[in-house]
Amino acid sequence: MAAATDVTLIVEASSDLVNWSSAGLIIETNTANQLVVRDTVAVTPGVQRFMRIRVTRP
Repeated sequence: MAAATDVTLIVEASSDLVNWSSAGLIIETNTANQLVVRDTVAVTPGVQRFMRIRVTRP
């Protein structure tokens, strides 16, 4: 199967599933086969953190 070349992947993080942002995310790997993104918000008890990938097409 051919890889899609006409899409953009946008990784976003949220603490409340309402407000999403890419600020503070570090892209460690971004190749045709792998996307690795790290969140700079520390995981601590009582803190929720969610990540999503938005796919857009121009």
